[in-house]
Formats: sequence, C-alpha cells, structure tokens
Amino acid sequence: MSGPAALAAPDTDLDGDADYTGTATSTFKEKAKFEVSGIGFNWTVGASAEMMTDLSVFVELDATTGGGMADATFKTDTAKSAFGISKIYYPVNLSTQLVRFGVNYKLPVQL
Repeated sequence: MSGPAALAAPDTDLDGDADYTGTATSTFKEKAKFEVSGIGFNWTVGASAEMMTDLSVFVELDATTGGGMADATFKTDTAKSAFGISKIYYPVNLSTQLVRFGVNYKLPVQL
C-alpha cells in the first residue's frame, strides 16, 4: 500500500503518540501481506443425460464457502505513525462457485 504524503511528525510533546503537521513531510510505501486459513464447506450437485449409446452430457454446480480475518503488521515506523496503529485487520473471502458443462464418452476398451 502506498501511504499518502505522511503527515506524521516526530513526537515533539513526548506524550507517546504521533503528532501531525499540516504539511506533507514525506511519502512511504508499505507492503502488507494478509494471510488467512480456516475451515469451510463445499458441495457439488449435477445431472447427466445419455444422448446416444456411450455418449452423455453433464452439468455440475460446485460451491466452496469459507472466510476469515487476516492481519498484517506494518514494518516501517513511518507507516505506524501515519496510520496510528501497528497492525491492520482485513476480511478475506475464500469462496467460489463453478459451473461445469461437459461430454462423457465411454471408450470401447476394457481395462
């Protein structure tokens, strides 16, 4: 993420929090990496119909659902003072839906 022109100034009054100025002092870049893992559920439903001997068509709907909260830690002091926090939290959606169409052909070979 790119921070705006950093309005954070050094802690001049020594009260422990970042002070802000009305003018831009610098810009910064921070790479935030969000990692999440969790448990979800999925399901598949489908149908097939035989069109001719050894040939059928099918359609399937597949859905996977999951989500979680990820967190990232700022690495630079400029980002920490500009945003006023050292960690940010972000919701992550791990869900997807797929629709499959296809043709099945039965080969005349026995294995």
